[in-house]
Amino acid sequence: MVLHIPVAIDFFYDYLKNRHNPEGIHAFALYIDLRLYDGLCLSAETTRSEIVQMAHKIKQEYLDEGGEYYVELEEHMRSSFMEKYAVVQDLISKERSLQGIENSDEEIEDDVVGEHNFDLIFIEVYAFVLEKLRGYFDLFKGSNAFTEL
Repeated sequence: MVLHIPVAIDFFYDYLKNRHNPEGIHAFALYIDLRLYDGLCLSAETTRSEIVQMAHKIKQEYLDEGGEYYVELEEHMRSSFMEKYAVVQDLISKERSLQGIENSDEEIEDDVVGEHNFDLIFIEVYAFVLEKLRGYFDLFKGSNAFTEL
């Protein structure tokens, strides 16, 4: 796939949109947000609060049933993700109570989840989305839109 080339991304997105494929568009959007999340995790300038907020946003918008851009995962993958997410949420809740933070929007210390592989929480979801997008991309390769690219 060529999801690292901006023009190709635009053509692929337009193809999904023009085919009225909400599942494909949601998978595409999730892929983009997961890439942004990875960037946050890798940046030394990002606070843990920013990472936690982005993780929560991804979960709510894409992975919670009824989310605005819901992407249905296979059941074993959903269970695995939810287990990892629950561990992180427990760590954050414990740290918040130790710090005396009442409001979930308040900043938490940067070392809250530092050694708990928070950057890997979405690894299976990322692989799943890439596989879905490969299927859509194979269809795209046979289209006129791909020829125009």
